[in-house]
Amino acid sequence: MDGQAVATAALADVLSKAIGVRRINLSAPENDVRADAHPLRRAGHYLGSRGHIRRSLADAPYAPAIWTTISPKPMGHLRDLATVVSPLGRRAIVAVVHHGDFHQLFSSPATRTSALRLVRRLSGIVFNTPGLAERCAPWVPDEKRFVCPNTTSAHTHLSDEAFRARRTERTDGSPIRLLYLSGMIPSKGYLDVLETVGVLCQRGVAVRATFAGRWPNANAEAAFQARTEALGVTSVVEHLGGVSDRYAVRELYLNADAFVLPTTYPTEAHPLTIMESLNAGTPVIATAHASIPEMIEDGRSGLLIPPHAPSALADAVEYLSDLHTWRSFSVAARARYVSHFAPTIVRAWWLALLGQLVTKAP
Repeated sequence: MDGQAVATAALADVLSKAIGVRRINLSAPENDVRADAHPLRRAGHYLGSRGHIRRSLADAPYAPAIWTTISPKPMGHLRDLATVVSPLGRRAIVAVVHHGDFHQLFSSPATRTSALRLVRRLSGIVFNTPGLAERCAPWVPDEKRFVCPNTTSAHTHLSDEAFRARRTERTDGSPIRLLYLSGMIPSKGYLDVLETVGVLCQRGVAVRATFAGRWPNANAEAAFQARTEALGVTSVVEHLGGVSDRYAVRELYLNADAFVLPTTYPTEAHPLTIMESLNAGTPVIATAHASIPEMIEDGRSGLLIPPHAPSALADAVEYLSDLHTWRSFSVAARARYVSHFAPTIVRAWWLALLGQLVTKAP
């Protein structure tokens, strides 16, 4: 599952511990690998979504709906209007935005009129950070604009006891272990991470780097392997491919000393991987891009670096390689998660909002 799907599942799990939650899957019928389903099959799936939604909610006409798949793209927006909004009837609908480019829906000549009409129909729109919400302030009124972060799933959640145990594992002189966990997409910065490993090895810094993510094609994988060999870092770099087991993902964070995400991804919003890293007490090194500066405290729970700057990334890794410094950042990372992204905090916020909507129901 991608980050949006994982975040959606985590929210449903968190709420289901307090209230009744009915899940309606509107996901496209994709194949198990990267290839999309046949266009006709996709069209048939979405055309059938209207009846699926109506049947699923026939016995709950006033239950509020949390809509987590609202699209910022013109074609996706038209699909949303045709297959999601109408069958939800008059019930309260709260949309959750998972895209950093959602504001473009209001500036595009093709969608701005219908987007404003959609805002009037919705009871609220939830953004993951104040910055993302502010981008849509010209079109979404204050009373419909809400801010609440994503949270982590039970599969990756770390108890306080487990966190305290992992802090004692790292010792002086051991290689600093880097983790890159994302799609193997150039704009996510994996090549910058690889170049950084080369810089660190030239500086004599003991380092190991784990990359986890699916390749878009065989050529990209071959180029990565060739560059790894050219840098002479084959012995300290491993690539695991895509990791779908969430418990295995949890172990990756626990076995890392720093999570690195030098992303410039155009639609980046609220990377789930950063929250999961903070949960594990793993300091984050990332670019000051999208909502990332709102997620970590630069110089405390993580470090912000400029884009496409392997030397700056290497400096940040060296800084965290000091054991005392790393432990201080690890404690701050975990504290940041507990105070801002923990399931109990997110659940309380959502229950308060849903309570308001139920009170206003006809």
